[in-house]
Amino acid sequence: MAPIAHRVHDEKALELGAEIRRRLEMLNSVADLYDTASSVEALPHSQLSADDRATAWLQLSHGVRSYMNLAADMARALSRILLVQGALQVPMHAHFPLLRSLIEASAQTLWVLQPDQHSERVQRSLRARLTEQKWDADLYKEVLRSAELYGASTDDELSAGTAQIEDRDTELRAKVRALSDAAGLDWGTTSSGLPATATILRRVGGIEDVPGEFATSIWRLISGLTHPSASRTTHYSHLEILRESREGVVSARLTASMEWTLHALVVALGLFASAVSIYRIRRTKPHGA
Repeated sequence: MAPIAHRVHDEKALELGAEIRRRLEMLNSVADLYDTASSVEALPHSQLSADDRATAWLQLSHGVRSYMNLAADMARALSRILLVQGALQVPMHAHFPLLRSLIEASAQTLWVLQPDQHSERVQRSLRARLTEQKWDADLYKEVLRSAELYGASTDDELSAGTAQIEDRDTELRAKVRALSDAAGLDWGTTSSGLPATATILRRVGGIEDVPGEFATSIWRLISGLTHPSASRTTHYSHLEILRESREGVVSARLTASMEWTLHALVVALGLFASAVSIYRIRRTKPHGA
């Protein structure tokens, strides 16, 4: 059945809609704040500059900027999807992938920048680099397998591609090892890479009195709504019983859940605002302070 637009008149849903609009306005303000902060270089004696010196040529700030740029992009795209010509329109699923990416990017920024210890920030940045390199290598290998399967490349080209992947992996891993050793870090920890997203969220996802476990549960829920699943759609959407026949056949209407949308937006906003805040602090606070 094709989706049908449904105008909301329920008082509770209207209140939720007003709160969603308010949070979206706050989200855009945070994105603007990030743009302002990132438009100028970090102070040369700041903590972020010291982190960059300890991680060159894999500068910590480059990784963090990529996470934050992603988060800001998702934030603005979210507003464009949910606000259409000034009116709030909540789709069944389309906004949840954006919220998920915003949560993940903000949480990874926090995980890298949150520690007050310079050495811990350096190590976490290097751990992220190793994991990202593994993802890149896995992707390249998949592309090569596809080229081999469909005969799009010669054996020599495939061999050259494999060698390039291996050389890049060896070079980056050696650089990370050198930086880790120079900083006096434990290589076993550095080489372990990124923790699971759920683990990161539990550590950094606390918002005021709300524990990180809440952020983790919301992330898991909306992750489920980004994949095709009749079960998740039924259980986590708004179900309205329209009628029931004499034979017991129930007609119902599924509409987007305003509650879960708001919960996810609150988590995303809290994480994004915290990430922008700590980013600004590390760019200005003197190293060693």
